[in-house]
Amino acid sequence: MSATTIKLPSAPVITAAPRGAAWAANLFASLLQGLRAVGHNLIEQRRLWAERRAIQEMLRLADTYSISQPGFAAELRAAATRLQSSRDE
Repeated sequence: MSATTIKLPSAPVITAAPRGAAWAANLFASLLQGLRAVGHNLIEQRRLWAERRAIQEMLRLADTYSISQPGFAAELRAAATRLQSSRDE
């Protein structure tokens, strides 16, 4: 016993998109765009926080070294000032 496969030519079936698919796709795209904007904002806020923290740490370290190594303390303060001024621009 053998099986025979017959291939019949057929036209592609045209189907319509499900109701609400375009609306749901637009909603999802808007949501994704909003989340992306929030993510970029959080990253920028974290970067600014890290810069402020670095400036504070340099100034604290400069205060620590101000008696034993005044030259190094002055360089730390200058670096903190440069970082602060570049951040403000």
